[in-house]
Amino acid sequence: MTTSPPHRDRPLGQTGGSEQRPARRLVTLTALKAGTVVSEHHTRGWVSVQTTAGHLRIKLPDRLVDLPVGRLLILEQNVPHDVEALEESAFLLAIALPDRATG
Repeated sequence: MTTSPPHRDRPLGQTGGSEQRPARRLVTLTALKAGTVVSEHHTRGWVSVQTTAGHLRIKLPDRLVDLPVGRLLILEQNVPHDVEALEESAFLLAIALPDRATG
């Protein structure tokens, strides 16, 4: 007996989204060599950065934030920042982009 896969109304891996949970999220694990600087940038989504190895420093418009292992930083939309690896580091980056319908 064969069974058909369940009906999908959207592509595999895409969520339906809601006001509480945006439909588009990006998550990546990034590694940087000591002394690497990711120059100032911003994104239109909410951003979280959690250091999993090493030590990062995030430069915000009004302050510097140190992120040793285990620390988490959450940034609102469109906050300019740069990232510096004070030592060989890895971090989990998650971006929650706004729903396309709401901007």
